[in-house]
Amino acid sequence: MRRVITAFVMLAVTVIGIAVISIVLKEKLEETDKNILYLYENIDRLSVTEIKEELNSLNDEWNKTEKLLNFVTVHSKTEPVSENIRILCETSEISDKYELKMLCIKIKLQLEMLYESEKPLAENIF
Repeated sequence: MRRVITAFVMLAVTVIGIAVISIVLKEKLEETDKNILYLYENIDRLSVTEIKEELNSLNDEWNKTEKLLNFVTVHSKTEPVSENIRILCETSEISDKYELKMLCIKIKLQLEMLYESEKPLAENIF
């Protein structure tokens, strides 16, 4: 009987843990996604200094999110996003706004694919 109770408790803790991690990941990825979208929409209006400030904020937000993601997912899934954010920061030095927009789109798509792949759905688990 104790084993059955222990098994149910462990199952409940696992389900609750997955739910909490999913909620936190969703919030973190949505925050990063909002920063990318803001940058994309306002890149033509922002000065080079403002773009660099936004990119620093984005980079800080991503570093926090990446730490959490690396805790629960395979590192190879987060590396392309990290690499593109690094390239985005480097491209801001050149101030090529078209290239910045293309990188924003690429990062946004990668974030969406990463979010979809980390949802606790049956197709992602099995």
